[in-house]
Amino acid sequence: MIRTSSTTWYLKPQATLSDAWALVRRTLWAEDNYSDSISEPNRILISAKRLDRLLDQLAATA
Repeated sequence: MIRTSSTTWYLKPQATLSDAWALVRRTLWAEDNYSDSISEPNRILISAKRLDRLLDQLAATA
């Protein structure tokens, strides 16, 4: 199911191409492709909930 990015002044009845692209970006970025990258001693871990919100925002605005 594609989430539509509606606003108060613009309600969309169905998903648009931009919503589909946001879903593609969100899916690709959420994958664990970079888990084996160079080990970083200064890595900062964030919660899954915060990462999920960040990926949603990035995918919608990219």
